[in-house]
Amino acid sequence: MALSILYMRNKEIDFLRGIAILLIIIGHSAYIMPINYGGWIGVDLFFVLSGFLIGGLLFDEYKKHGNIKIGLFLIRRGFKIYPSYYLLVATVTLKLYLVSQKTGGEFFPVKKFLATLFFLQNYLGTIWGPTWSLAVEEHFYLLLPLCLLWLIKFNKLKTPGPISGLFIGLALLCLALRICTIYFIGPWFEIVGFPTHLRIDSLFFGVLIAWFYHFRQTELKAFYMRYRKGLLIFAIPTFLQFFIRTDKFLPFFRTYLDLSVGFTVAFIVSGIFIIALVLDEKVSSTVKKIIRPPVFNFIAFTGYYSYNLYLWHFWLVDGIIVNDELKNYPVFKAWPVILPAAYFLLSYILGIGITQLVELPLLKLRDRLFPRRSKAVLPL
Repeated sequence: MALSILYMRNKEIDFLRGIAILLIIIGHSAYIMPINYGGWIGVDLFFVLSGFLIGGLLFDEYKKHGNIKIGLFLIRRGFKIYPSYYLLVATVTLKLYLVSQKTGGEFFPVKKFLATLFFLQNYLGTIWGPTWSLAVEEHFYLLLPLCLLWLIKFNKLKTPGPISGLFIGLALLCLALRICTIYFIGPWFEIVGFPTHLRIDSLFFGVLIAWFYHFRQTELKAFYMRYRKGLLIFAIPTFLQFFIRTDKFLPFFRTYLDLSVGFTVAFIVSGIFIIALVLDEKVSSTVKKIIRPPVFNFIAFTGYYSYNLYLWHFWLVDGIIVNDELKNYPVFKAWPVILPAAYFLLSYILGIGITQLVELPLLKLRDRLFPRRSKAVLPL
């Protein structure tokens, strides 16, 4: 498939983004228990997608120019990530200050504020919600270009061995470190699931897929088509089993294995879904046929706004989902569906609003001041 065709298939990538953010939003809602239990896999899907998209962007730049410009890459990433993120940090800081003034309680630890400010919250704690995953991605944005520059310096980027070896070594190292962390510290998601050195293998798996897409697309498609049936038979039920709550009678499976091998399995499954939707028109058309085009389009629409949906939906978790005082109002007791409906509706309003008012205008400014050197699968 020519690269230009992939640009016309943006909806498939946006669809996967939409699935990822819906899993996270529903997972945080606590209203739909199976997804509440397994919604964490949405983050893994985001990680692999990010690796695929960012890796593809840099590989395309290298193919066109024979090099990559890290400075330009980081500036363009900053225009995408920082405005909405620091607006969130500012509003959360204001909220916590006002609450502390009202209650006379402690404001918040300076260490957590600085950690959130400089994307270290996955190690030092955060002042707000699920921003830990943004820290993992930010560290990835710094590490990946350096790895690619090293491969370019020794003329190793065009052959599959070095990039494959880099991923395999990193994946085995991350898995070993997760197992050691569980054994010596404990099987807690915040301890095993947050640190970059335990989760960055997911992003580099996306990079590996992007490398084969850009440099060995024929071989990638041939491999996928040869084993398509087996890959999908493995991926679909494996994905679904993450939503089955078995911790009551299989605690070892749902703690030690999920937090070690489970993360590895999750990024492999996510990668299979990406390859299937990008390279296999039959899979794409079958998905649209099963869920119907309007639903597919709505999920893709959700994916387009996924970044700010991810950032801002936690305002509603804090204001609605865990607000016991609000739940005790007679109207909400009589009509309990109002609160989850308000949670989802307001999440979309916030996510779309911030995207339109903050993110998109600054992305237009970015493209004027710092035009990209390569094309992207999606606006990045």
